[in-house]
Amino acid sequence: MKITGLSKFFGGASLALALFASQGAGAAAVAVFDDASFVAEESDNIQAVLSTTLGHTVSTFTGTADGVFGTALSGADALVIPEQENGDLSSALSATAIAEITGFMASGGQVVVVGSNYTTGDGFGAAMVNALLGTAFGETDFSTASSSSITAAAAATPFAGGPASLPNLSGTSGLTGVAAANTVYQTGGAASVAWFSAGLTYIGWDFFDAAPLRTTDPQGWETILDIAVTPRDTQVPVPATALLLLAGIIGSRAVSRRAARR
Repeated sequence: MKITGLSKFFGGASLALALFASQGAGAAAVAVFDDASFVAEESDNIQAVLSTTLGHTVSTFTGTADGVFGTALSGADALVIPEQENGDLSSALSATAIAEITGFMASGGQVVVVGSNYTTGDGFGAAMVNALLGTAFGETDFSTASSSSITAAAAATPFAGGPASLPNLSGTSGLTGVAAANTVYQTGGAASVAWFSAGLTYIGWDFFDAAPLRTTDPQGWETILDIAVTPRDTQVPVPATALLLLAGIIGSRAVSRRAARR
């Protein structure tokens, strides 16, 4: 069968697009901390979003003794710590347990800390981030703000190309004192989503009442969670403009070759 320049163009472009697509997000093995001494029903909601909506493999674990986190994270791609509605996890973990989590991060694992200020005003989400990163962030709630906007800094993070804004649904918190370079979505001076290259993402919405287990549409927050738990070596954000440019280059070369044969 004779292959024309035009068919070469579409074939080449399709191949290139497929190659880029193959580098996109894949299913991750996610360990969710599910100890009722610290977390509540939001943990169940997050598990359902991860497994049913996003197609990730979810396991749960409980306990704070030395070795618990190390065992739970063996073979995992990501750790999710849901809203700490019932207690401060950071204060219950020994230096050894904290080191198990930071060691996981150092080996390429991703940690997601979900906001914990909205319900109790205790700042447990920030406390967990601070324990892992050695920072001194505060935490606030966005009960009176309607949405958070993506920042320019997002372009240099795995969240490039994410939703332009996120609704501050009931149960949304934010980190305060975060550098602009780490602020992915913000309301005022607080980060509803913050990303740190050490391997940690703070997600402000706690997934209160979230579908599919309950009734609230996450409205983009599920996309943020998906990106946050996906191993970094499978995330290669490719803007649509780059794909169009690639297709144009392939097409131009195909047409040039056809003209050269005449």
